[in-house]
Amino acid sequence: MKEISIRFSDYQQAVSMSVEQAELRLRRLVGHVPSNQSILAATQILDQAPETLAVRLILCKLYYQDGNFQALEEISGQGLYHHPLDEGLLQAHTLALRYRHAHGQACEILAGALEEAPGAVALRHQLGLLKKEQGRLMEAREIFDDCIKKHRNFTEAYWSRADISADIPVAELREMEQLTELEHNALGRAQLCYALGRGWEWYGETKQSFHWYSQGAAARRTLFRHEAGQELRRLQQLSVKLSAQHFDTGCPTKPDWAARLPVPVFICGFPRSGTSMLERLLAGHSQITPLGETLELARASQSVLKEAGISKEYPDWLPLLNEQQWQHIGEHYLQRITSRCSSGLCIDKMPANYKAIALIKKALPHARILHTVREPIATIWGCFKQLFADGQAFTYDLDELTDTYLAYQHLMRFWHQHLPGQILDVSLAELTQSTEQQLRKVLDHLSLPFEQTCVDLKGNRAVVATQSAAQLQEGIEERYIQGWRAFEPYLHGVSQRLSDWQGADSL
Repeated sequence: MKEISIRFSDYQQAVSMSVEQAELRLRRLVGHVPSNQSILAATQILDQAPETLAVRLILCKLYYQDGNFQALEEISGQGLYHHPLDEGLLQAHTLALRYRHAHGQACEILAGALEEAPGAVALRHQLGLLKKEQGRLMEAREIFDDCIKKHRNFTEAYWSRADISADIPVAELREMEQLTELEHNALGRAQLCYALGRGWEWYGETKQSFHWYSQGAAARRTLFRHEAGQELRRLQQLSVKLSAQHFDTGCPTKPDWAARLPVPVFICGFPRSGTSMLERLLAGHSQITPLGETLELARASQSVLKEAGISKEYPDWLPLLNEQQWQHIGEHYLQRITSRCSSGLCIDKMPANYKAIALIKKALPHARILHTVREPIATIWGCFKQLFADGQAFTYDLDELTDTYLAYQHLMRFWHQHLPGQILDVSLAELTQSTEQQLRKVLDHLSLPFEQTCVDLKGNRAVVATQSAAQLQEGIEERYIQGWRAFEPYLHGVSQRLSDWQGADSL
């Protein structure tokens, strides 16, 4: 039995134990200590026993949860040397490639693996997702259909094909309804229900569609019981805490230390408000590089906070940093994105960054902020009918979703009040109706000239690695903007809440 030397924290001495004992100790740590401590332990094990598959898969999961896709690509790639056909490593590696928009390379790896293991349904499904994000919708549809045909209980494929398949036979929808009665896994049931909601919506059967969306939300909600109301409370507390602080972000000019580094452009907004649409249009500009949804801002902040020994949560730590530390956050962030940026401006499209605008303006005073806005009821309905890949627990209950949306509006009003002229609101409706005019306005805010290639959404081959992938491949269509109207009879409660809020707002 192989012995290794390992220490499980920075403050402990190394101890000797078998690889099996170290793996067991690591499993006990994960989820109970900060991720960096688990990563330290897993890395030491792999340094001395690189062939240990279970530990490598744990480390892959930790890097994924931390949003460290560069490390995920490296550690999974090393693992494939020892285990070339392991599904977990192949999924982790191609997922990491996906996040740096290397879809072609990821597709080649999966296609090669499927030649050796044609029955690997999870890998086949991942290949379909990659092709869907590339805009190869016909190929993606064929892959998802094949997954379903060979594995009727592989529920994820039903949802993945739902927004690219307007012609699912009614008989198949009825079969899916029967499957929901047999599916006991909450996530699997949610995937089937949301696929049914989308399927009946294609046929204009809004009553059945709303029923299945609601059933899907209820199933998904059971997986987030401990998070009920969490996002709402966080937003409410954020507004109170920020209001109590001295709010000074300095001058919005490019600091000397960032002179030769790219200018970050943050696109933020409530989920389903059009952030992906705006990013896709701007990606057609020759001087803009889209980075997708990144966690680099959070990682840069955590790096500096760890160095300073600060363990408070945002925004409580904002007044504790000095100017040098703020600069270090900005430097760390730009260092992380520069290798992926091939132009003067880089788009960081993480919708939830609307909560971090104070952080952005303190660390990166020259950053540009674009805030997408959509008709309130359309935004809320767009969230409710969407099965998100991760998180967003508040979207699976209409009342909590509406409360959270109103808290978000309150926070955005706060930002506009304290940062006049530094946040540009971009209306999805106006972007749809007068695309060129609105893009000129956005590009002027970014100090860039207009380029006709930005308007050509269908000709723009930028990869869309978000929930909006299929929708954006079709171009800007009114039905995506006004689709909520068909469900208006089922949204009376939401509509009344919004009317009361808008009425109070006008007083």
